[in-house]
Amino acid sequence: MQFDWRAISGPALMAATALIAIVADRYFIAVPNPAPLLVCIVALAASLSGLASGMITAAIAIAASALFFFNHRMTPGYDTADLVRLSMLALTAVGTAAITGLLRKRWMDAIAWERKLHATAERLSAALDQVDIGIVLLDPAPSSSIAPFAIISRCRTRRPTASRLSSH
Repeated sequence: MQFDWRAISGPALMAATALIAIVADRYFIAVPNPAPLLVCIVALAASLSGLASGMITAAIAIAASALFFFNHRMTPGYDTADLVRLSMLALTAVGTAAITGLLRKRWMDAIAWERKLHATAERLSAALDQVDIGIVLLDPAPSSSIAPFAIISRCRTRRPTASRLSSH
């Protein structure tokens, strides 16, 4: 079984960052709102592994922020400002995970499509190398900057070799 470091790196980084922020805020120094950093980690997780990892990281960010704001004041509990911050973080983190995860999917699909087209072009090139006669390929969709005539995109002719001349 192979370990998928990309899928786990976002949630692990989020948990570590949130834990450090909470511990530092409680025992060492007052930490400002960590929400911008958490949203950046959500974007990183979604770009590395996709939508699922991004959404898991966003859920960890929301839960960690809820813990962070629970004892942030002298009296435990949530103030209205804390709930507004938490809801803004929830919307932002989920939106960031969705947008970045979907962009990664489109990027991976584009790379796969390009690889498929490249493989097809390689196969066609190999097939053209096997043909003994001259072949002219015409582009079916010429660009608008050139006259509406067929564009020669590739022309290959093979010169007869001594072995081919003797066989004819």
